[in-house]
Amino acid sequence: MINLIKGDLQRIVRKRSFWFVFILGIIYNVINVVYVMQTGLYNSYTFMNQNVVDIMQDCGFIIGIIIFLAVYADEFKTMTITTVIGEGISRLNVILAKFIDSVILTAGLFILYTIHLPIFNMIAGVTVADDEKKLLYLTVLIGIIYTIGCIAIASMVIYITGSIPFAVMTVVMLYFIIPAVMGLLNYIKILRSFHLERYDLHGITMMGMTDILLGSTFRGIFTLLLGFLIYAVGSQVIAYIVFNKKELDF
Repeated sequence: MINLIKGDLQRIVRKRSFWFVFILGIIYNVINVVYVMQTGLYNSYTFMNQNVVDIMQDCGFIIGIIIFLAVYADEFKTMTITTVIGEGISRLNVILAKFIDSVILTAGLFILYTIHLPIFNMIAGVTVADDEKKLLYLTVLIGIIYTIGCIAIASMVIYITGSIPFAVMTVVMLYFIIPAVMGLLNYIKILRSFHLERYDLHGITMMGMTDILLGSTFRGIFTLLLGFLIYAVGSQVIAYIVFNKKELDF
């Protein structure tokens, strides 16, 4: 399995399209920051407000799509995954290897994506307080966890259906549609007391982040781990159960 992971990572990091889309995401963020700087409103508040939202939504979505396409979609499109299984590698090892690939790449790209942020502070002469730095670093961590969860759920969809469009749409729904719908349900009086917005992947990660920021570190970490186990690990278990019984054309 280690050789499979190494082979996947080497293949992916050599892809020009992988880095091209990633760099476009950084350029998008740079343009936004430069625009704010030119308005004369660039300060620690606008820095945090813009980048926290960007990391959790735009950045996470871009990275999630990039990694999903590179790790899963390419393999299913070219039927490479069938070839690998046909060569004797178990389906469990394939699923585990792909999941580990996504974890490594997600953490790596998030770190690379946020490296440029302190540079703008130095250029603009903006001082970010320790609490704001804590929020930024925590946001990066939450973004990594959330993105891994989204990729894992999308991978479950592709393992079950074999459909790349359905899986990509799953990522879109997890980032934009489902959180919005869960938030709207909170306005329905009958459902308000159930707080349904807390139970989707986005809601659980946000609860964990809030707990940590408010000083309930243990509860926050427990919430994040619980969400990770339910959505990320749980989706891989379901994927294995279904994919292991699926007939493949070798």
